[in-house]
Amino acid sequence: MYFYDWSVLDDPGFRFENLLALTLTRMAARFTETGLGDFEIRYVRDREKREVDFLLVKNGDPVCLIEAKLGDEKISAHGRYFAARLGVPFHQIVLNVDAAEAFPENCFLLPATGFFMVAG
Repeated sequence: MYFYDWSVLDDPGFRFENLLALTLTRMAARFTETGLGDFEIRYVRDREKREVDFLLVKNGDPVCLIEAKLGDEKISAHGRYFAARLGVPFHQIVLNVDAAEAFPENCFLLPATGFFMVAG
């Protein structure tokens, strides 16, 4: 469950993930409203309890995976797993990191400040 007022959350990790959820929801709505397709934000989890916070979907097909992290600069193993299975890029949005970095297997670490500026 996510809140429209993410500032009510005390835990910094939950607060950041909630802010990212709202940003992605607005971005998906904007893409849909401008005629780029039917975009949705979903959650990914399997029976082994591997999970990624968000999956951007266009017209029912996966586009990219997105994970919220406060300061982890190591790419999530679950993100790598699902990126390989779905054949889409994995973006780990990190609050406390200064520079973007590309990793093997179509995985990317992105600073939250830059992401939020682009995503609106």
